[in-house]
Amino acid sequence: IDLEKLILQESKMVQEEQRKKEAARKIRGKSFVITGTLSEKRDLVVQKISSLGGTVSSKVARHTDYLIVGDKGMTTTKYKDAIAYRIPIISENDLRQMLS
Repeated sequence: IDLEKLILQESKMVQEEQRKKEAARKIRGKSFVITGTLSEKRDLVVQKISSLGGTVSSKVARHTDYLIVGDKGMTTTKYKDAIAYRIPIISENDLRQMLS
């Protein structure tokens, strides 16, 4: 067995673990609401957020941390409520960056 390959493999595993911890730090304890059509199935997005300690609600409230806006989401009541409550509005791509 090549020692350099083992060290490189261990290094990649450590980096991946650090990436997961950083993603969890960004998501843990945060409340999300999704509006509009996403490129991924909504259940999968909810699962990803939940697995990192975040929650997904169906309605925007003052305690909501982020509104995720998909296609045609800018015409919804959720979007208007997020504007009124000054809740940060993020795209699906923004969420992907938070998750990675």
